Amino acid sequence: MTSSLEDKEAIRELLSEYCHYVDKGEFEKWENLWMEDAVLLTPEKVSIDGKKAIGETIRAAADQILGKVKHMTTNEMIKVSGNNASVESTILVLSLDDNNTISIMLAGTYIDKLQKVDDNWKFRERAVEVLANNNDAAIRLQPN
Repeated sequence: MTSSLEDKEAIRELLSEYCHYVDKGEFEKWENLWMEDAVLLTPEKVSIDGKKAIGETIRAAADQILGKVKHMTTNEMIKVSGNNASVESTILVLSLDDNNTISIMLAGTYIDKLQKVDDNWKFRERAVEVLANNNDAAIRLQPN
């Protein structure tokens, strides 16, 4: 059995893997961070249900921005209760335009519900709340 500190560190690693895998286009690894029946709630309050549908949606959106963005999460507030956890973290997405100019594409909050499965933390639910976005660079997540 792991300690709360070990669980919190493993959850931080999950949040980092999410960002790195999606930015690098490593979608198979990224999809494995989700439970089969996971739910993604977009900023527009659209519910995307199931790991497969979430993966298809992100792949479609990523085609527009792959190699031109960096996702970052910080300020994690993690609460662990047995094999379940809740996390609220700050999201910042930087984008690089064709002139190599960096801008903030999005700033907001991730609200996560996680579950530990076979000693691995996975996303059960993720809600994305946008504080501000650069409408010129923003990507809208739409289920396929």
